[in-house]
Amino acid sequence: MFFASFWGFVDVLINVPMKESFKELIERVIKKRDFYDSTIKDVKGLSNIENVDDCKRFIRAIIDAKGKRGASLCKELDNLDDYRVRHIVSVYLFGLAVYNGSTSLKMHIDSQMNEFKNIILQYEDNPFPFIWMLVCLFHDLGYPYKHEYETWEAMLDSIEPVTEGDNDKSLDKCTGVPEIYNGIHENYFEYISKTRKSSDHGICAGYKLYNDCCRIRSEKARDNNRNGWKHELVSVYNYVAWIISCHNIWTVSEGDESVDKYHGFGLDKLILKDGDYPISSVEHPVFFLFCLVDTIEPIKVVRDTSLLENIVVEISDNEISYEVQLKCSCRDTLMKRAGGLKDWLTKASCTDNVAKISL
Repeated sequence: MFFASFWGFVDVLINVPMKESFKELIERVIKKRDFYDSTIKDVKGLSNIENVDDCKRFIRAIIDAKGKRGASLCKELDNLDDYRVRHIVSVYLFGLAVYNGSTSLKMHIDSQMNEFKNIILQYEDNPFPFIWMLVCLFHDLGYPYKHEYETWEAMLDSIEPVTEGDNDKSLDKCTGVPEIYNGIHENYFEYISKTRKSSDHGICAGYKLYNDCCRIRSEKARDNNRNGWKHELVSVYNYVAWIISCHNIWTVSEGDESVDKYHGFGLDKLILKDGDYPISSVEHPVFFLFCLVDTIEPIKVVRDTSLLENIVVEISDNEISYEVQLKCSCRDTLMKRAGGLKDWLTKASCTDNVAKISL
């Protein structure tokens, strides 16, 4: 099985802090190709993330390996810019390196994954790689919808129902993310639509993923004359959908210029006091990891992958050191993103071209 060999691969990654370029880090993670080659025949080898066609094949092959061949889950892939495709694969691999490099974060993630252990063990050897794959590979697939829907109702109308005649297109109970996100999707969607004239791509992706996955499971159960499909992987899909739907929802601090607008759109729960970090690495470890990695992963900023050699990363149990040795304007942007984590996610400090980020 794909993830059986994959999980063995994760275990042999070196768990000793070391400085390496971001390019070396990614190449280290994908060096053991047998974790996908043995099952995914369409991928002849992913040695780097420079070739966007290889990245697309990699994404599609993973999805196909999970028995979703022909599904609509990846139909938006060809609509993404090349750098976003590379970013998706890079986030996936970078997150595995952080997970393996931080014993404490890994412990918290594994503890939360116990909730899904009995479900996932029917299909895989460990819950985390499966769930991390879903989060990373689908988080930006809603990006083509960025200017698609003017209202919340229009977005929901675009979603195919799970079963014929079913009008309930909502997510299940809030899970995997802080309670402040519960009940605010519609309000935040309308806030983005009216103030930025766009659709929130995270909310679009989360809702479409959840309903697509549930519909596929329902159809497979019906075709195989099986009952009780809702009690299998639906809780996993819901967990992933909450993380994806909330990953682009921004909190603001008291005194921020957006506070009055947040009040006006009923987003009071997203207004925080300085120093508040609602996304906890202990209580929401997968969401924490994703927010961290998605923010500092450099390909969204540095489009030239050869420059990844000039970004040096060191992962230890409680900290990531992030050094940007670039001379272009990308350096300032990357340092601002890394240092800005202190305003909403975790403690972080910047000195010259080095950021220290607390895990």
